[in-house]
Amino acid sequence: MPYTVLTRMTAFSSGADLWIVPDINHSQWSQKIDWEVGFQAARAKGYVPPETPLAIKEIATELKIKMEDFRQTKAAPLLLATENHLPNKMTVFIQVPKNKSQWVMAASEIWKQLNFPELRVFLPEGVDVDEFKSAWPHPGFDRKITLVPTF
Repeated sequence: MPYTVLTRMTAFSSGADLWIVPDINHSQWSQKIDWEVGFQAARAKGYVPPETPLAIKEIATELKIKMEDFRQTKAAPLLLATENHLPNKMTVFIQVPKNKSQWVMAASEIWKQLNFPELRVFLPEGVDVDEFKSAWPHPGFDRKITLVPTF
């Protein structure tokens, strides 16, 4: 798989439709990206969706209507359309678990769900380029991936 490692000077250059970044607590890159997109990640982190009012729950129960709870967990990835803010189309912030290889697997799964767009991965603190390459589950895939190490 063709990997390209970018420097601090080229990290924000164009060339990838999807940027995957760690949550804002685990990367200085994420904090810079969040600033560029108007602190959307920081605001989303503190957002608590409203509860369904009790009256609506009672009516649904009375009418035997099953109500789904679509609220996301705090650990759910945050996908932002960033085409007007950054030189890409979308940015995904992913929570970093204690096991960093799980973060790499989550990034891979999101990349797959979004149909393998050109990818740039901003690595979380504590993960170097070689660790990422060894944990990445698509070693034979021919899509170019750019990596941005921490600074």
